[in-house]
Amino acid sequence: MRKIEEHEDDISRKKNVVFSILQLEHPITYTSYNLCKLAADGKLTKKFSIADLKDICDSLDIETENFKRLKAPYKDALTMF
Repeated sequence: MRKIEEHEDDISRKKNVVFSILQLEHPITYTSYNLCKLAADGKLTKKFSIADLKDICDSLDIETENFKRLKAPYKDALTMF
């Protein structure tokens, strides 16, 4: 039983190292705007036009090819990001 716990602890430590390496810095910003705060406050669509939202998604490598010309898909993608 002890070996299993040690193995799980080892996996957990390695996973945390990988996550810390891959983790984006917070807050995620675009120009001078804090995207994390705007997303949490539900204000992404109030601050940005569709073109701005597309530019933000493109800069973060978020796929937008199949999005319709509405703000909602961009807002949802950025919020999930």
